[in-house]
Amino acid sequence: AFVAEAALAPSVVVSGRIETPPGGSAVIGAPVTGRLVSPEKGLPRPGATVRTGEVLASLIPAPASPEAAARASLAVAEAEARLSAAGRALERAQRLIRDEAISQRELEDARRERAVAQESVSAARRGAALYSGARGGSGQGSWHLTAPIDGTLVAVMATPGATVSPGETLFSIVDTRELWIVARVPEQ
Repeated sequence: AFVAEAALAPSVVVSGRIETPPGGSAVIGAPVTGRLVSPEKGLPRPGATVRTGEVLASLIPAPASPEAAARASLAVAEAEARLSAAGRALERAQRLIRDEAISQRELEDARRERAVAQESVSAARRGAALYSGARGGSGQGSWHLTAPIDGTLVAVMATPGATVSPGETLFSIVDTRELWIVARVPEQ
């Protein structure tokens, strides 16, 4: 630049830090206790660009105790037995209502009990599927840990095969399209 006459502004040296605006960073943690499994292409590395919804890793939930998987199987058997009994009670109520031996209310109670029993079976099967998926490393038992925002991975604390606890931080993402420089400047 050519020398020119101009007013000089005084400068002050201060320390500062770089921050992201609200929503400009994300931390992905483990929602449940489990074993970490990397995707087919491997775990992403720090500095990698990720997109919203991209699978960073999978988590295979671990039972809270060795007996938990057995209790889940027992819950399925109990729920199926309850459903079977409710189905027979409904059939009986339908026969009796034709003979006008019971009230309409009793028939509705039998229908409601069968519906509740059916939901119990579905819930118990979903619970058991979590453990079977945990044993097999796939299916309903696996949780996909995905990127909640577009950005750059700044930290990867995940190790394939490691057992992680709920709340443990595994990935940190920063959206580098907008960053703030925050510094404390004295009023003087």
